[in-house]
Amino acid sequence: MQHTLNIDSVDLSFGTYHILKGVYLQVETGKVTGLLGRNGAGKSCLIKILLGQLKPTYKCIRVNDLWKAHLTSKEAAYLPQSVFLPKGIKVQTVFDDFSLDFNDFLHFFPGLEHLYRQPVKSISTGERRIIECYIILRQAKPFAILDEPFSMIMPVHVAAVKELILQEKQNKGILLTDHMYRDVLDINDYAYVLTDGYMYRANGREDLARYGYIR
Repeated sequence: MQHTLNIDSVDLSFGTYHILKGVYLQVETGKVTGLLGRNGAGKSCLIKILLGQLKPTYKCIRVNDLWKAHLTSKEAAYLPQSVFLPKGIKVQTVFDDFSLDFNDFLHFFPGLEHLYRQPVKSISTGERRIIECYIILRQAKPFAILDEPFSMIMPVHVAAVKELILQEKQNKGILLTDHMYRDVLDINDYAYVLTDGYMYRANGREDLARYGYIR
């Protein structure tokens, strides 16, 4: 089933600091939407508005033909910047709780068989991030929102996460933000860049340079 998320006319200020100014963004099934911008540009704020964690001055959110206050947990799986797996449980328990197949995980991430019976607290930060990316992307929800999924992951596993994203976009709309912009541009269908509170469509490195994200 095709799903479309539109967030429009987003306005957000903290005191006299105007962070988002009439921002628009679209995410749809079968597409990866890249969201880029410098630190402090408002990317995480926009995601928090989508999830109902931050109240802006104004916003319009629509899922398909329905107006929404925010996305619900049934509509979107969210990967935050910070790690979220509890340290005290085993990786095996994580996969059981989410009804996920560890052998399928190994298809994308071969060589990580040893993680299965390990407690989360004993695996590396990068390994934890890989598992979190897999969990979020494999959830059967219309949308996945990924905030810096490539952070702390070595290049071979970044490539595997990108492969997983491209597979999963067939079933959902994916919103992706990460400072590893080359990897974002490599897999996105649409890219937006936030600068000075405004959102612009970016069609490659030239636009990113034009809007001050890269040199």
